[in-house]
Amino acid sequence: IGFVDTSVRIALVTFAPFLFIQKGIKAESVGFALSLLFIGGAVGKFICGATAERIGIIATVVITETITGCGILFLTVLPLPCIHLFLPVLGAALNGTSSVLYGTVADFVDPHRVARVFGLFYTFVIAAAAVAPPIMGRVSDMLGVANSIRLIGWIALSTVPMALILSRQAIKLGREKQIIH
Repeated sequence: IGFVDTSVRIALVTFAPFLFIQKGIKAESVGFALSLLFIGGAVGKFICGATAERIGIIATVVITETITGCGILFLTVLPLPCIHLFLPVLGAALNGTSSVLYGTVADFVDPHRVARVFGLFYTFVIAAAAVAPPIMGRVSDMLGVANSIRLIGWIALSTVPMALILSRQAIKLGREKQIIH
């Protein structure tokens, strides 16, 4: 889930400016649009952490990934005047999920293996950030920017079934109170 979540976040941040320009945002205003996305992301880290404490990690991941995936799909059809209003909301879900995911690592492994698993987790997350832009660049060359962004949205939604599988794993481990609430 962390690999996919990071891939989605990095790919969207890389290719959203091209979508904004196609929708009519002037190139010199793209930075402002991205700032709105990032501001929402900063707030999302706090909101998602608090939400995970109240309703559980899995429920938070399902909600935020659903908002992220649907939000990305929505971004492709949203009229230009509404984009600036919507970007902070999308940013909150897009960026907030990763904080919650990082918190799950220790909950799913033996306490003696936490350091090793965190190392592996961060390696895969960083690898996702490295491979997503060139892969999606190739896809964008074939499908176009808007369709590539839509694909990124669908990829984000693919994490929802993964989170539900993770939930079942938490129950098997007897940690459902910590993970699910």
